[in-house]
Amino acid sequence: MLSRRWIDPFEEMRSIIDEMDRMMEEFWSTGIEPSRPARRGLGRRFVPPVEVTEDENNVYVRAAVPGVPKDKLEITVEEDRVYLKGELQEQKKEEKEGVFYSEMRYGTFERAIALPTTVKAEEAKAEYRDGVVELTLPKKAPESKGVKIRLE
Repeated sequence: MLSRRWIDPFEEMRSIIDEMDRMMEEFWSTGIEPSRPARRGLGRRFVPPVEVTEDENNVYVRAAVPGVPKDKLEITVEEDRVYLKGELQEQKKEEKEGVFYSEMRYGTFERAIALPTTVKAEEAKAEYRDGVVELTLPKKAPESKGVKIRLE
């Protein structure tokens, strides 16, 4: 007589859900920017959070880069975007005990920040204070959409 082993019909489904959970955790733990695809093996890296606001005359960009020295930051402004590059270096410490838990992210970063309108890149101003970069970007005057012509 053959013995039949009972098979759990939901076992495979649980396995798939576990795999999806692992993949989502890997994706969100990489600090991926919305405009960049996730790549396996990226690991955890530092990506500065940004805030982009505007008023009638200017676009303002704030980026939180705590612990990044001024000389390790590079900012490039184009008329429709800002590029922020830098490096957050890990502080070497003498470890008497192993690290129990760390959420710190280190390494080089590069971020392209889209702007809501075109700006005068050559008139951009930047300040660095308390680990925050603040950019003031004067808006370009809107270009004429068309020219009225007189009928003859």
